[in-house]
Amino acid sequence: MSGHYTSHYLAEILRDLYFQESTGAIEIREPAGRSLTLHFDRGMLFFAEGTDPLDNLDAFLEATNALPPSTLSKLKNTGSTPLDVASRMVSKRILTKEALAPAIRSLVEGCVIRAFSWPSGTYEFRTQQSTLDFFDPDILFTFECILKGIGKMTHFAPLKEILLKLPGRVRISEKLFLPVHRLALKPHHGYILSRIDGSMRMEEIAMVLPTGEEDESLQFIYGLAVLGIVEFVPPVNQGPFSLREIVQGHNESSSREDRESSLIKETAARMVGQSNAEVLGVDPEAELHVVQQAFEQARGRFRKGKFSERVREKYKKELGLIENRLTEAFLKLQVERLERAGLRGASEIPVSEINPDELIVRREMVKTEAQASHDEGVRLAEKYYQKAREYFHEKDYHNTIQFCQLAIRYNVDSAPYHALMAEALAKNPNTKWQKMAEMAFTRACELDPWNAEYHVALGTFYKSQGLDIRARKQFEKALEILPTHAGAKAALKACSSRGARGRGSPS
Repeated sequence: MSGHYTSHYLAEILRDLYFQESTGAIEIREPAGRSLTLHFDRGMLFFAEGTDPLDNLDAFLEATNALPPSTLSKLKNTGSTPLDVASRMVSKRILTKEALAPAIRSLVEGCVIRAFSWPSGTYEFRTQQSTLDFFDPDILFTFECILKGIGKMTHFAPLKEILLKLPGRVRISEKLFLPVHRLALKPHHGYILSRIDGSMRMEEIAMVLPTGEEDESLQFIYGLAVLGIVEFVPPVNQGPFSLREIVQGHNESSSREDRESSLIKETAARMVGQSNAEVLGVDPEAELHVVQQAFEQARGRFRKGKFSERVREKYKKELGLIENRLTEAFLKLQVERLERAGLRGASEIPVSEINPDELIVRREMVKTEAQASHDEGVRLAEKYYQKAREYFHEKDYHNTIQFCQLAIRYNVDSAPYHALMAEALAKNPNTKWQKMAEMAFTRACELDPWNAEYHVALGTFYKSQGLDIRARKQFEKALEILPTHAGAKAALKACSSRGARGRGSPS
């Protein structure tokens, strides 16, 4: 078994050697010429050696003072391989297994970490007999070495980007074959394991990680996933966790997201300053059915369900702006054509709806054509009113007034339409607009005389104009309708206090 590797794939290569219970040695080489060899017995690590002076048994024995310098020098001069030296030390009772084990463990861990620190290279695995008379390998030690290597992985950023976009939620595997609590974990790893309960994706887990520990924590979770301790629901690929398969899907997903993002951003930017006809991509003189068709097509292209979940969330504001601008352009072009034809309320010409599913008229057999036309107008008026309310909340009073006028045109007897238009008109200090606001407030009160809120609104308007007597009458009327109305009580009290101050004599 041989080939090229990157630090991202090395974990999977070592993992596969474990699951295949391989016995032999894997030599890992990096482009600069350095190399190291990891020895496996039935898939478990038991020895390592490398070309770097720090990656040999002698260095670890010297560092731990496990042997006198003279004895160590004799062993070096025998010409034996590091494996033979380790075996001879135990067989000749120079060192016991227990005394040698710390050096072996440190050697293997160091070599595994160094292998992960190399960005890329080649590897070759050769089957061979193992020598187990000087060290007892185990699963926990093997997995801890791989996890520590992953923790020092170079070029983690590209892998992190992929991990954060994985769709599945993570949980501890239901077929857990390893006692996780026996792994040599850091204190915060326990917190991470508590988050891996099947309720969150990798991206969501990253959001709750302590500041400064995100990368190391994600590497830990990635290591658990590679080793089969953590699984994704639903699975992100068939069989054991495989980055090679995921990368291909990630690249395809990223390309799609890039295309979708560009379309949304460019469309939203282009719509700024465009005319209504340009927004829908129609001729300014296009017939109503052409405008309707263009609107339906444009709305279909930007239906939220057509975009990936990540793009929908990231560009929620832009998609909302596009939808609103398309709707606004359609409504205005529609009204222009109806007005041009002089058919604003004619029953023989059907009104094009914004949403056929919502606005379609169900004409029962008992309904007359006049009734059907009236119902149709009421539905369209309500749509215009809702749009006016949106503009009012955005403090776009000009468009609020425009859409209120459209709503009133199709349903002249609706008090809320007049009240909302009055509120918008009152924002303009011009005398003409103030007079129109008063008329609209008054009309709302006439249409719904038992609505205390309309009288309070008209009273507040009069008070802002300095017309206290008129204001007081409206507040009193509101209290006749609803004696507990707190706003009317407070406003009436303010009017009375102001009147008392005006009648007082100067001191």
